[in-house]
Amino acid sequence: MRKSFVAVVVALVAVIFLATSANAQQSPKDQNDSQWAPSVGVMIGQFDSTSPDFMNTVLEEVTGYENVALKGRSFDVCAARGRSGHSYFRICYSRIAIRDGSTLSDDYEDVVTSGVSVKGPRVEYLWRLGPDSWRIAPVFALNGGVGKVSGKMHVTEYYVRYSTVGMNYTITRTSVRLQSDRPASVYLKLFGEDWTVIGGANVGFTADINSHLTLTVGVYGLEIQQGSYKGLFQVTYWPR
Repeated sequence: MRKSFVAVVVALVAVIFLATSANAQQSPKDQNDSQWAPSVGVMIGQFDSTSPDFMNTVLEEVTGYENVALKGRSFDVCAARGRSGHSYFRICYSRIAIRDGSTLSDDYEDVVTSGVSVKGPRVEYLWRLGPDSWRIAPVFALNGGVGKVSGKMHVTEYYVRYSTVGMNYTITRTSVRLQSDRPASVYLKLFGEDWTVIGGANVGFTADINSHLTLTVGVYGLEIQQGSYKGLFQVTYWPR
C-alpha cells in the first residue's frame, strides 16, 4: 500500500511539473487566465467521529455499532485550477489515516483499528468570499470523492447475560467468546468490496502572500464518516 501511495504521489508531482512548465511558457496576455498549480494540504488537528452528535448517529447507522470513536488525520496532494485572489478547485489524491486504537463497539463486540486508512481521489472547490482586493478573505470549501479502505480490525466477541426487570432488560458481558483479525473494509465500506465515500466541508480563511503563493486555513470542518476537525492547512503555488 505504501508503494502504491508513493507511486501516485510521484505521478501527480510529474503532472504538476509539466503543467507548471506549460504555464510558464505562455505569453503575457494570458497572465490573468486560469492556470494549473501544485497544491498540498494537511490536517493539523485530528478528526473526531464522536462530534457533532448527528455525525455519530450517522456512523452508527452506517456501521451498525452503538459507539463509534474514530480519530485520525488526512493529507492530500493536488493539482489546483484557478488563479491567485479568486475561487478555485483542486483535484486531489487523499490519504485519510485512522489512528490505531480507534474503536467500534456494542454490547457484543469491541472492534479496534490497526493500520487503517482510506485512500483515493477527491475534488474540492474553494469559494473565496469578499472583494478581489482583500489579501485575506473568508473561504468555504466543499469536497467529495471515493476511497479504498485498507488495514485491519482486531475483534473481540463476548458471551453475554440478559437480565429482565419488568418491561426492561439489560445486557452484561460475562466472558470473551472469540478474538480475531478482520479486514477494515468489512466495517467501513459503503460499496464494492472495500470502497467508501470520502468528502466534507470546511470554513476558514485564505491569504494571498503574493501573486504566486496562496495559504488557506480551514478553521472548522466535517468529514464524512470521520466527524469534525479543527485545523486544516493548504498551500498552493501559482506558477505565473
